Amino acid sequence: MILLIAPTGSGKTSLLFDLYQNNFLQIIYIAPLRALVNEVYERAEKSELRNIFLWKNSQTVRESANNLKKKKKFFLVTTPELLDDGVFEEFPHALYVFDEIHLFYYWGEDFRYILREKVWAAAAANVNLLALTATFAASELKVFTAELFSSIDAIHFINAGNQQIKTLPDKKIFYHSSKRNLFYKRLWGNLGNGKSKILFCKKRSEVDWWRQKFKKEKTQALFCLGGAVAEFQAALKDCPGPEIIICTSALSHGVNLPQIQEVYLSYHIANIDFYWQMVGRAGRRGEKFVLHTFNSEQFNRRDLILSFFDHLFFDILGALLCKRKWKEFYSPKLPIRNAILLPKFFYVLAKKFQWFFTAVAEAVKN
Repeated sequence: MILLIAPTGSGKTSLLFDLYQNNFLQIIYIAPLRALVNEVYERAEKSELRNIFLWKNSQTVRESANNLKKKKKFFLVTTPELLDDGVFEEFPHALYVFDEIHLFYYWGEDFRYILREKVWAAAAANVNLLALTATFAASELKVFTAELFSSIDAIHFINAGNQQIKTLPDKKIFYHSSKRNLFYKRLWGNLGNGKSKILFCKKRSEVDWWRQKFKKEKTQALFCLGGAVAEFQAALKDCPGPEIIICTSALSHGVNLPQIQEVYLSYHIANIDFYWQMVGRAGRRGEKFVLHTFNSEQFNRRDLILSFFDHLFFDILGALLCKRKWKEFYSPKLPIRNAILLPKFFYVLAKKFQWFFTAVAEAVKN
């Protein structure tokens, strides 16, 4: 078994296509996300690879099963639920690729037990295994590999950058849990600044609340919940350049998004692997982006000082200039309590003087 860990957006799928195109291989690609499976299949077709098969449901499995047996070279794309254990015996020399292998571990432990079962079945069948991921916490990886060693003689690690992203944020702004109002104030104030945004919400009800909120606005916004990624992708084709995408963690893996310049994580992400996956939705094409987050673990002293003065400046300026013009933004469903929003005029004015507080923070640091 080979485990390849490489940063998000580093071209792991392209590498897999090159491997297939330049070699006489049977490849069975398995991913835990239907949206990711569909996307890989579409990319393979656009790359003009030959003998590409997609298992959508049990009917397509039956239709293509006999055809696959006649092929000495093919690229099959499927989800774990459609992969029968008998496949490992029918194609013992194929290369089985498990993409986003960390999800097979995390989700297989909680609610999709079949994910772990398929990895164990492949290991027990002693077939060729290639596992791909961008993030896998060291402690969890140790437990995962220990479980597999009972069936696999050796696991070869290729670590090209664990828990790393292709492009680091150009600016990081940290929010304490007590500053949740400020987080939403800044988000609302940034609407209309011409930069594309993505907001990750913890609960489905939050996404639904934002959906109702934006019905009254002219802002181009797209929304996505778990189980509705296909609908989101269809909406994205009709609106390829939304100003903001609001979603749960459903879009943290696999789905290609347009260029993102601002990432908002509306809650503390406990799982560091999921944290990096969400942050890695931006910067995949090398573009600069700003990160707004409640996770302080990845911040150094300089970033925390800059965030403190950044927040202080906006709070003071808002109190001085907008005392009677603040706009209420209240929702009982969201973790916001009587949040006060800074009008965009004063927000733009505040940005003009931001350099001063950045300089002060640098001076404090030095």
